[in-house]
Amino acid sequence: MNYADEINRYYEAYNSILKKPESQLAREDRYPFAEMIIREVFSAKSNTFAHIYQKVVLLNALYSTNIFATFDVALNIFRIDNFSYRVANGDLSLVDDIRKNQIGDSEKDFYSFATKYCHHHNPCTYPIYDSLVEDMLVYYLSEIEPDKRVYRSKMKEYPYFKSNMDHLASLWNLGNEFLYLKLDKYLWQKGKEGL
Repeated sequence: MNYADEINRYYEAYNSILKKPESQLAREDRYPFAEMIIREVFSAKSNTFAHIYQKVVLLNALYSTNIFATFDVALNIFRIDNFSYRVANGDLSLVDDIRKNQIGDSEKDFYSFATKYCHHHNPCTYPIYDSLVEDMLVYYLSEIEPDKRVYRSKMKEYPYFKSNMDHLASLWNLGNEFLYLKLDKYLWQKGKEGL
């Protein structure tokens, strides 16, 4: 199978939703519109707390990331040293700095949210972690290389997750234009379809 062609077909179908007549839109069409809104907000080059808070609230609402303390998460991001430099240069440790938050008396882990936040700042460097993407990544890698173990338990270690995304892209002979937006959308859609 030529995965590049299939991924492009899925990506074009995903984006074609934006061209549907409004009278034909359905609930399942919400994600391309959400991404369009997110792109607009994230494209503003502002490091003010208000703008960070806006991005956190927006991602949380549109992706249903279940962060009930968005203000606290925004404060955490605001206090990260050299955020703009680090995200622009693909510092993977930034995901861990964003994901771990002290909310009241407990520590919360917002891993998927952190990958989305970094991705929307630098989509060519940060793949989005999602449980559906993880499922399909593990499935395809296990199918292609059945003798090589893929550790599902390590997928929430961001460098491991990213290296597996890169490995799959390499096995499928995908160019850089597929990393990470197209590959992510493909795996997510395949995960929604089920095996």
